[in-house]
Amino acid sequence: MNTLIEYKTKKNTFSTRSEFLDYCESYRSDKKDAELNSASFIYKNLPKYVTMDDYVKPVVAAQTWLKKLKNEGKPLVLLFSGGVDSIFALNCMLDSGFPPKYILVYTLNPFDRSDILCSHDMEPMYALQYLKERINNDLRLIKTKIWHVHLNQDYAEDFFSNENWLKISGYSYSIETMGLWFELPKIDKETIKKYTFIKGGDFPRATVIEEKLNFFIVDLQLGERTDKQPIKCYDFVLDNELMFNSLCVKYAEKINQSKSSIKNCYTNYKNDRGAKYLLNEFSNLMSDCVPQLDKRFSEKLEPYTSNSKDIDDLILRLHRDPLKTWLCYLQAEFFQPNWFQCYKKTVSEHYEWIEKRDRYPGKLSQFVEFK
Repeated sequence: MNTLIEYKTKKNTFSTRSEFLDYCESYRSDKKDAELNSASFIYKNLPKYVTMDDYVKPVVAAQTWLKKLKNEGKPLVLLFSGGVDSIFALNCMLDSGFPPKYILVYTLNPFDRSDILCSHDMEPMYALQYLKERINNDLRLIKTKIWHVHLNQDYAEDFFSNENWLKISGYSYSIETMGLWFELPKIDKETIKKYTFIKGGDFPRATVIEEKLNFFIVDLQLGERTDKQPIKCYDFVLDNELMFNSLCVKYAEKINQSKSSIKNCYTNYKNDRGAKYLLNEFSNLMSDCVPQLDKRFSEKLEPYTSNSKDIDDLILRLHRDPLKTWLCYLQAEFFQPNWFQCYKKTVSEHYEWIEKRDRYPGKLSQFVEFK
């Protein structure tokens, strides 16, 4: 899959966030912020604009796109967490007549203890149960198989045994980093080449510019995909122009139902923004969701302003949210596995480097205007 992201400055173009930030850090402090702020983040697969004329229903958008992927001759594999994004993708695939050959579920228990509720395992284990029941009761899934990859304490030991994880952490330098599913851990390169992997969609965000509705994404949404190129998994929404257009049109219709100006209407409606802001418009595609902890990015993060030089304080900040990360951190502090000691050693040795990147507030992509 081709490289899909770019960070552009006046003189240079970078294909990963780490390269871009390293470049900005090379400037004197008085020019660093200016270089960082003036740069642009581009996601190449976003359309130039959104229009009502190109609207098709999500199932049709999925069908058109999946047909092209299927024509490449490789089986379709859907990464599945059980959350609304992957449920939406699965139901669209079924209704469009292109069921996945495999549904890939990752589980992770870095403590190898069955007597506790592991925060990494709670959602995907429920998802596995859901899939088994659904496959038994849905004839459209008669040829679909569950592809289950379990990662244990040995995986965590290997992951944190060297410093490579720092360069692929996406937006987080917490122990949550070991759960980088879109990198397809424990699946070798030759196997990856034989399949087309699809993840649930990262949904567009909305804002108003000069009384016109515009859509965008934030690079922090993409997690490790900003640091690992080329991307190994297609995004069900961002990499399908028809689907992106379909969801944005529905959102625009919702706003335009108001008689007030689009700016006031958006202000009243934006409390419902984010990855799930319009899925209730497609209730038939959103049935039977597995409970999932919220981990959305609807806008840039507020940078942390503390000047503390305490390592323990930094580690606490890195795990302050979402809830799943905090739970995993508490378990690591309680059980003190060896991989956790390796993790803390790396954080201590690279304190300033991690501090600078943890302060990064995120970059908005190009704006896609609704016409």
